[in-house]
Amino acid sequence: MNEKIRQYIEELFRDVPQSRRAGELKEEMLINLNEKYEDLSKDYDEARAYELVIEGMGDPAELVGFLRDGAEEPGRTEAAIGGADEIDAVVVEAYSLNISVNASDDDVLSANVRPTAGKSGVKSRIMTERVGNRLVIRQEKRPWYYLFYPIFERLDVRLPRGYSGGLEIRCKSGNAEICQGAPARLSRLTLDMLSGNVRLGDIACGAYNVECVSGNIAVGSLSGSGEIVCLSGKIDIDRLSGESHRLRLTSGNLAAERLTGNVNAELSAGNVKIGSFRGAGSFSATSGNIRIDIGELSGDCSLRSTSGNIKAQVAKDAPFKLEAICRSGSIKTNLNELYDAKGKRAVAESGANPKHTLHASVVSGNVNVNVK
Repeated sequence: MNEKIRQYIEELFRDVPQSRRAGELKEEMLINLNEKYEDLSKDYDEARAYELVIEGMGDPAELVGFLRDGAEEPGRTEAAIGGADEIDAVVVEAYSLNISVNASDDDVLSANVRPTAGKSGVKSRIMTERVGNRLVIRQEKRPWYYLFYPIFERLDVRLPRGYSGGLEIRCKSGNAEICQGAPARLSRLTLDMLSGNVRLGDIACGAYNVECVSGNIAVGSLSGSGEIVCLSGKIDIDRLSGESHRLRLTSGNLAAERLTGNVNAELSAGNVKIGSFRGAGSFSATSGNIRIDIGELSGDCSLRSTSGNIKAQVAKDAPFKLEAICRSGSIKTNLNELYDAKGKRAVAESGANPKHTLHASVVSGNVNVNVK
């Protein structure tokens, strides 16, 4: 441990009343500042490395004043906001919180921050304000010294009974659990998560937009039209229904038990597995397999994989025309098909007077389409 850093911290805390919080923060600062000093010592001499460490702390007066004044409660951590008769949307803006949103048993909209498992650290402040017909619940930005505390905090938002407006959540770091209890009916659902997992319960909405840059998305039951985007993680769906859906994954798998509507699913690296599909659209995977059970086609459906296999089972009472192409691999089907001269293309029909076409194409892989 660098002696000058230890002396600096001792002097900084000299007039601070002894408390658990002050002791924990002092210890964390000593550890973190010495680690930073060790890293800087690789590129600078001892004097300059020490200067950079101290400069990086910012103004310590704010920290000392905070601890000396005994501000054990950092401010507002809960709010009973009242009814939501004139509120069109509830907006939650956070940068480091786990967020839970559920319906309450009464007509009051409320929000509160509480610790979860483990070390609680310092509770976050929250602010509420009306912006037109929108109610904004915002987490205040923490002072720099809060960064020494692990974040184990949860924001609980309770929507009034029967609330049917919009819900928007934006969070840089943390998990989101939405309507895991009673079913919810919303006009619009928007989730923008930078790093964390998303879990949706039973939600009906006019439109939805769910984006998670790094984390997994789990959907219990969601109805409406919109887009689900996951750049690094997986999408796991129990039931998704509505007019149209766009599902995009950069790295991860897509799994859905029941999928209904006009679907556009695009994967860069991952597999597609659909237990029951009724609708139309396209499923494409750059590197991965596609497995789908089709109960009904309401329009043309395209299955495309650059490097992977396609396996589709179609209900016998869902008439369709099959067009399959395979550049490297094989095509298998229990339909009466016509192959081209190279055996890499198949055209066949299932049922009488099929109105819709199932396109299946792979560059490197196999195609297997069966009617059951």
